[in-house]
Amino acid sequence: MLITAHNYSLVGCNSDTAYRRLAKIAHLEGTSPRQYHVASVLPTLMARERPRAPLLLAAARYDDSLSVGDDMQDVAAGLVEWLDAEQKRRLYVLETHFTASLSVTMASSEIFAYLPQLHRRLLLHPVGMFYVIGGGDCPDLRSFAVPFSLANARAENLPHLEKEAAHG
Repeated sequence: MLITAHNYSLVGCNSDTAYRRLAKIAHLEGTSPRQYHVASVLPTLMARERPRAPLLLAAARYDDSLSVGDDMQDVAAGLVEWLDAEQKRRLYVLETHFTASLSVTMASSEIFAYLPQLHRRLLLHPVGMFYVIGGGDCPDLRSFAVPFSLANARAENLPHLEKEAAHG
């Protein structure tokens, strides 16, 4: 999910403030105007701007891809730290429904080795982002969980496998 500095000003700050805050955030190379991952931008909001975070989601550009991209674990971790208590509760509900959906639809248990990483990546996908940040009803993940897992479960996302590969 991507936004521009113009979108950022929807939270109620002026364009100079938006550009100043976004100067510290990594942007997608080769985009004009510069585009930023919503998950990277949300933690820059001031407390008074937090209620307007759903406006950024509504303005965000995204495709129907299941993959949330590579090297996003740190972005996800930063977003989790930023969440308020109610959003963390919704994240827990989302993760619980995701795990339950996987458990009833997967014949193999191998995907469960990726579960912590998949939970974090789920927050970065529009399905997770709209629910956790915006509220409403938890989405039905039964037809989504397996394809999402297959698109996002990679060995490089498992820190213990990276350590084993380095020493192996």
